Amino acid sequence: GVDLKCGPDGDVYVSDWTDLGECHDRDGVHRTSGRIYKICYGQPSPRPALLDRPLRSRTDLELVELQLHANDWFVRRARRLLQERAASGQDLSDARLELRDMLSSHPDVTRRLRALWALHVTGGCGERELLALLDDAEETVRSWAVRLLVESPPSDQVAGELARLAAREHSGLVRLHLASALQRIGARSQSSAAAEGEVSSAAGAEARWPLALALAKHAEDAEDRMQPLMIWYGIEPVVQSHAELAIGLAAKTPIRLLRRHIARRLVGQLDNGGGQGRDGAINLLLHTASGLDVEFRHDVLQGLSDGLRGWRKAPMPRAWTAFRASLPDDPKLARLASELAVVFGDGREMKALREAIRDGARETSERRAALRVLLESRPADLVDDLLKLLADRSMNDLAVAGLAQYDDPRAAKQILNRYRLLRPDGRTQAISTLSSRKSFAVELLRAVEAKQVPREDITASQARQLAALEDEEVSQLLAQVWGAVRTTPAEKLRRLDALKQAMTAERLGHGDHARGHQLFKQHCASCHRLFGEGQSIAPDLTGGNRGNLDYLLQNIVDPAAEVPSVYRMSVLRLDDGRVVSGVVVRDSGPVLVVQTAKERLNLPVNEVVERKFSELSLMPDNLLELISEDELVNLLAYVQRRTALPPTRADGEGAGNEAKNQGAEAPAVNEPRSKYNEGEK
Repeated sequence: GVDLKCGPDGDVYVSDWTDLGECHDRDGVHRTSGRIYKICYGQPSPRPALLDRPLRSRTDLELVELQLHANDWFVRRARRLLQERAASGQDLSDARLELRDMLSSHPDVTRRLRALWALHVTGGCGERELLALLDDAEETVRSWAVRLLVESPPSDQVAGELARLAAREHSGLVRLHLASALQRIGARSQSSAAAEGEVSSAAGAEARWPLALALAKHAEDAEDRMQPLMIWYGIEPVVQSHAELAIGLAAKTPIRLLRRHIARRLVGQLDNGGGQGRDGAINLLLHTASGLDVEFRHDVLQGLSDGLRGWRKAPMPRAWTAFRASLPDDPKLARLASELAVVFGDGREMKALREAIRDGARETSERRAALRVLLESRPADLVDDLLKLLADRSMNDLAVAGLAQYDDPRAAKQILNRYRLLRPDGRTQAISTLSSRKSFAVELLRAVEAKQVPREDITASQARQLAALEDEEVSQLLAQVWGAVRTTPAEKLRRLDALKQAMTAERLGHGDHARGHQLFKQHCASCHRLFGEGQSIAPDLTGGNRGNLDYLLQNIVDPAAEVPSVYRMSVLRLDDGRVVSGVVVRDSGPVLVVQTAKERLNLPVNEVVERKFSELSLMPDNLLELISEDELVNLLAYVQRRTALPPTRADGEGAGNEAKNQGAEAPAVNEPRSKYNEGEK
């Protein structure tokens, strides 16, 4: 159901509609086929007596009285009528007095909240009254006071009171609402500037920092699922414009996510490409970190590393050398510092990393980490080392991947000479590397022709990558030794009709779900999720139209027929001669993040010389060439399951964190008397 509402009779009404497929309008939008269901407990309820007289004819006080009704339908209608009367200029002073009494003294917090909402929509609860509610004993009342105070951009006084509340607040619910309010603080000056036709500045945004700092000091929120990110979303837009305040917050918070994200965001103040960087904020961050514990320094280094991922080179901050010299002997710190030193152009570090990858006596993990750092930097003279590493079984898969970055005629020949000695994942990587540029591709396809490389080792995605090179010689060889990359519409229709005839309900009913699960992991899980398993590169299949066999077959046979824009491929030509095909998942800043069929690449924007948008999906057309008809039966049987397969063993995880009991404070003994606390309601 799209929506559920309670009716005046207490029954539930459900609006329902059907949308075939994730692309929504695949066969046109249906505007006349919706349904409304009524759900009753037992027999349908009779028409309420309250409706014998129209609600619009009720007095203001009668509408206030309806705020206590058990059925929320009457509560909402009465509140809306009060709002309409206030908007038309009617005098609601008596109604507001009654609502204030209800708000202050009713024993049921839900009724107090109804009174608050009615006061708010009728203009009877201003800033002064809402500020007073920040001290209320009920956390839900305090939370709603925060929400209503920032419904319009709040004043500096309100921002200050919210910060003071955050410092003492014991309720996680209220702190979550305070974090949600962060982005509203400082918006007044920006919106005013926009209204006057001026460029919006950061003026006024500094008012959110006291609240952010007060929230960030709560150690009990450090591992919370939402609160650290909510605080981050509130400060992220102003971190660079208020770098000193951001660094001060990072130094005082026990929330490690905030430290890492602040460091990552401040990387934006460095110039990409080695120019004169505005590194003042980074220097201050490094100076601050030098005087703090190992955990803080690790978070700063991790944040800087995350921010510089994909950069070939960045200007070295003035404080870097002294900061690195002050680091204690810790392997995690040393690894991160080494990665950053390479990006900062430290020649001594490059030499040390080369020594590490050449030394077969060192730990494999150390050598592989060193090679990954070198490949990120892409030094021009690394090819000889990579070619030698092809003979090292512990390193050759990374070496094969790295050779894709270098247009060296020796690379393709040596990879192919060692092809049969590679592990299966190494062979897959080898074909991906050899498919990345024309000179390599010709060697690969000639090796397939000579039976040196099995034809079936080239996947449909890799064949499409070869076609994306748009080279006549490559295209001819591909057609000869592998086949057509894309079938014609007529061929697809014939294939689709044949599969519909073959995939009967009886046959699918005998499918092997366990085998289908393995096929899903092998062919689908690298992009799709199902029952929580797999990647989120393509649409999640769990809530999709999996029960419709026609829909599944249509998308398998012709995946490019309906492709949402966020899943369309781009073909990128790089300045080193490579061609990369994939989905651009992030296009902001100096680095382009591209998801290919096998991996996620961080590509410097200044290395992309051409970008073409494709109407194709990342999912290849030729999936059915890779599996037999019986395997397709097993795959479809598994994908159409209603639930996941039972686990083969217990995962041993607990049921999750228990909710904390946070009871409200006891009411004062000399509480003023009111009809709402005398048991009349």
